Amino acid sequence: MNLYTTDCMLQPRLEYLFGLYLPEKISKEENAELMHLIADIDNKDIVLSIIDKLIVQINPYRKITKEISGKILRNILKKETN
Repeated sequence: MNLYTTDCMLQPRLEYLFGLYLPEKISKEENAELMHLIADIDNKDIVLSIIDKLIVQINPYRKITKEISGKILRNILKKETN
């Protein structure tokens, strides 16, 4: 059961969790929640959008494609399952 009933509730939570994940300040519980949310195919567009925003924050002159965002997402999921 998804606690987030709308995208407007889900996106801020995902952004918060990614904000903890990147500098490796995420708890085990939050990491499990993040992995669950990004593994949900219904959240794919939101997750890819967040990844794109994060890349632009790091390098404002570089915009990445959905394909590259997808590869980043798959690498995160692969890392967490190993």
